[in-house]
Amino acid sequence: EAIAILHYGIDSDLSAVRAKYVHLFRTKLDPKGHPIPYGMFRSYAHEVLQALDDDPQAQEMILEQFIAEALTGREALRNMTPQE
Repeated sequence: EAIAILHYGIDSDLSAVRAKYVHLFRTKLDPKGHPIPYGMFRSYAHEVLQALDDDPQAQEMILEQFIAEALTGREALRNMTPQE
């Protein structure tokens, strides 16, 4: 949700974002929404990366970009004031 706000602004439809990722988690990882083991997450992440690009070097760069975006988003939200 926080990343959606950074990408699309404060007027983002957060309920749609939440619904999208709840559906994704429950269909791809755990139907009841329970935490999953690391191995399952790793397999899913590999599946996503493989669908984007089958080159291992490209997959590494994509994963690095995902991580950088998450870190940047977290830092930006930490620095935001309620007026922003």
